[in-house]
Amino acid sequence: MNYCLFCGGDTSEPGHAMRCDGRQGHVEAALEPVAPYAPHENVRTTDPSTSHAAALALDEEAITVVQGRVLDCHHAAGARGLTDEELLAAYVERFGVTAESSPRKRRNDLTKAGAILDSGERRPLVSGRQGIVWKLAALVSHEAA
Repeated sequence: MNYCLFCGGDTSEPGHAMRCDGRQGHVEAALEPVAPYAPHENVRTTDPSTSHAAALALDEEAITVVQGRVLDCHHAAGARGLTDEELLAAYVERFGVTAESSPRKRRNDLTKAGAILDSGERRPLVSGRQGIVWKLAALVSHEAA
């Protein structure tokens, strides 16, 4: 399966280009490939052994599915972007999956790959602190132009 970094769909599906809005090509071309999942990079040495076991238990396909879903949530949010709290709420609403840290971790992978960027905007979180508003890279570069 080859996930589209713009719409989150499967680019190998027949007719994908007709269903996608057509901007995915330049988004994918501008990105560094997402590095293969490295369990040791997703846990701290101070994390409990259960966190290390969970990181080792994840497989590449599961990671890619969640990345595609995270991209889908950001695509649906459009120019408004999402804080991590908003991403978690959108993820649960769109996919009916209870999510805690996995979408945030996959957003971080996508940030490292250049698909999602810090927009420079901040919005209040439930805690009252200001949260980073993350946006698709194509939207951030378009706003800057």
